[in-house]
Amino acid sequence: MKQLLRLITLIFIYGFLITIAPHAHAISYNFTNITYPSSEADVTSANDINNNGYIVGTYTSLCSGWCSGSPWHIGGNKGFMYDGNTWITLNYPGSYGTIAKGINDTGSVVGYYGDITGGRRGFLYSGSAWETIDYPGGPATFPNGINNNGYIVGSYSYSPFWGPSQGFLYDGTTWRTIDYPGANSTSALGINNLNNIVGSYTNNAGAYGFMYDGSNWITIDYHGAFATVASDISDSGDIVGYYEGYNGSNWGTYAFLYDGNEYHVIDYTSWRDRPLYALGTNNSGQIVGYDDYDWAGFLATPVPEPSTLILLGSGLAGVIALRKRLR
Repeated sequence: MKQLLRLITLIFIYGFLITIAPHAHAISYNFTNITYPSSEADVTSANDINNNGYIVGTYTSLCSGWCSGSPWHIGGNKGFMYDGNTWITLNYPGSYGTIAKGINDTGSVVGYYGDITGGRRGFLYSGSAWETIDYPGGPATFPNGINNNGYIVGSYSYSPFWGPSQGFLYDGTTWRTIDYPGANSTSALGINNLNNIVGSYTNNAGAYGFMYDGSNWITIDYHGAFATVASDISDSGDIVGYYEGYNGSNWGTYAFLYDGNEYHVIDYTSWRDRPLYALGTNNSGQIVGYDDYDWAGFLATPVPEPSTLILLGSGLAGVIALRKRLR
C-alpha cells in the first residue's frame, strides 16, 4: 500500500512539473531570420505574431525608401502575412504603400496605408475584405494592434510628420482616447486578450513605455535607458519592447522582455550587442521584431532553461524507477 502511495505521489509531482514547465522563463532563444522572398525586399520587419504562429510585417526596397528620403517612407512599403510556409502580400487596394502592424488569432490584420493625397489611413483586413479605419475628425490614423475581442489600439495625429500623437482604443463602434497622464505624446502599440494595453509616451523628462489595464497606469522604464518602448503584451502579462541606451559595453538599441519583476535582454548568444527591436509576442513566448544589422525580421523561439529540463527528467525517471520496483 505504501509503495502504491509513493507511486501516486510521484505521478502527482511529475504532473505538477509538467504544468509549471511552460511558464518557466526562458533565458535563451533560437533565432530564425524572417526575410520576404523577393528582390524588392531589401528590408523586412516582422511586426507581430499570433498564437497560431502567423506573422505579419512589412518589406521595402532600399531605393523606394531612401530615394524618397526615408528608409521607411510609406510609399515603398508592402505588408505581408507568413504562416511558416506561405507568404501572402498585403497591399491595400489603390494605396501608396501599406504597413501591416498587428494580427489576432482569427487572422484579422490591422495597419495603415498611404492614400493618393499623402494622408495616412488605418485599415482592418479580414482575409477577403478591406475596411478603412479613420479616427473621427480626419487626423492621420495608425492602428497598431488587435486582440481576439476585435479591439484595436493605435495612435492618431493631426500633424503626423512632426507633431505629437494620441493613443486610441476602438471596439468597432466607439473610439476612446488613450493618453498617459501628463504626457506630451502617447502611442498605443499592443493589446492582449484581457484588454491590457502597452505603448509609449513622452513627457518633459524623457520617453517611456507604459502598461494600462483600464484603470491603472504602469511606467515601463528599462534601467538606465535613454528611451524605452513597450511594443506588445501576452495574456500572461509578459511585455516585449526595446530600449535605447548603454548595455554595459556599447550604446545602441536593444530588445527586452519584462515579466513584471525584472527585465531580460533578448539577444543572439553569439553577439550581445546586436541592434534588435522586439515588436510582437504571443502566449508561447515567441517574439518577432526587426534586426537592424541584417535589415531583416526575426523570430525568437524560447529555449527551456536546462534546470527545467533536468527537473522534468528527474521526476519522470523517479516514476519509472518506482514502477519497476512495484513489478
